[in-house]
Amino acid sequence: MIFPLRARRSRAAAFILHPSAFILCLLAAQAAAQEPLTLPAAIEDALRRRPLLAADAQRIAAAEARVSQARAGLLPRIDFQASATDGPLGAPPLGLGGLVGTPIKKHTGASVNLVQTLLDFGRTHNAVRARRAEVSASREALETDRNRVTLEVQQAYIQALMARRLAEVNRQILEQRRVVARQAATLQQNGLASRVDVDLAEVAVSQAQLALVRAQGDVQTAFAALSMAVGRPLAPTTELRDDLNLQPSTFNLQPLDSVVEAALRQRPELRQAAAQVQAFDHLASAARSGKRPLLTGVASGGKINPVPLFESSDKPWAVGVALTVPLFTGGLVEGQVEEARRNAAAARENLNELSNAVRQQVTAAAANFAAAEEAIHVAETQRARAQDALSLATQRYQAQLGSIIELSQAQVAFATAENDLIRAHYDRELARAAFAYATGGQTPPRVGGPGGPR
Repeated sequence: MIFPLRARRSRAAAFILHPSAFILCLLAAQAAAQEPLTLPAAIEDALRRRPLLAADAQRIAAAEARVSQARAGLLPRIDFQASATDGPLGAPPLGLGGLVGTPIKKHTGASVNLVQTLLDFGRTHNAVRARRAEVSASREALETDRNRVTLEVQQAYIQALMARRLAEVNRQILEQRRVVARQAATLQQNGLASRVDVDLAEVAVSQAQLALVRAQGDVQTAFAALSMAVGRPLAPTTELRDDLNLQPSTFNLQPLDSVVEAALRQRPELRQAAAQVQAFDHLASAARSGKRPLLTGVASGGKINPVPLFESSDKPWAVGVALTVPLFTGGLVEGQVEEARRNAAAARENLNELSNAVRQQVTAAAANFAAAEEAIHVAETQRARAQDALSLATQRYQAQLGSIIELSQAQVAFATAENDLIRAHYDRELARAAFAYATGGQTPPRVGGPGGPR
């Protein structure tokens, strides 16, 4: 017990001698905790945490298990059976198979039975192909949901950035209007302005306060949406890295026809629908095979304890081949074939409908992106003019050449233009994300200078 005590004392002494290491560790942990959340990190977090994707992974595993079930028809089946019966000799086998089911045995018997399908005219092979196609469809469904989750995180992240930016701008506008209100009060005290000017300035302050409250509420809502998209709670105070360069840019989209064709190749939803068509086609083939013969081989070995009359011909094994030809199944096979055929036709129509929807989504996404780019140029022009008007109105009011109404109108116009410009920039990023999703990962290129958007 002496040595552990000494070891603990030495470790404590080491801690006392080197407290700076502990402090550095705390600072490093605090810095790591305060690191801003980036968009790639948020997407990675969502892809790891979202229950939707975990459920898709479970469905893939279930589909793979169905492949094993279907493949079992190609493999032999081995059973061990033992029986202890009582009754007259030659009694029925009581549902037992192989040697142990023979009616010539005495009261006890046991056997190992092997049953192997020799020829089923494609029943099992088509069933296996159908299940494999279902696995492919499940994997494409997972990829579809991954793309959807990525889009949801992008949209929520951009909207959170926009809400926070708008709140910051509205806070600045509130401070500017408070300055004007103080100036109006000073001018009134000096007899250079009326009480109306002060009241109108205070009204402008109240309007700015209301806009700020609404903007802060939008921040709360945006972070709630971001928390849901990421899959974990995120406080509204969470720092987000805004890498968006709010500079003008030009864009060049590829011809729409080529973009649509690329989307039809790349969208996982279409690959999923095509895999479902293949699955139903193989199930239809498997159902049609139900009208054909089935050849089965049987082998059994064991001990049957035959009655004295058959002891001389007793053998510990038996083999056989069974041929089953379906002549009339009461409409069962015909119904299965019709069901599979109709399901395959419905899957093809769903694929065609989805293809049309993808074409429409790509066309709309391209148009929205082009409109968002154009809206930035219009908003920039509007803001520049509103800023000049506000500067002129402020100078005219301070020189007693303009009224408070003129200044208030200029403030409102500038606030609207500032908010419109911010929304236009972030709307462009939302349109860019929607375009990438609609086209299966394509991104419209941005052309700019070294400091411009990339």
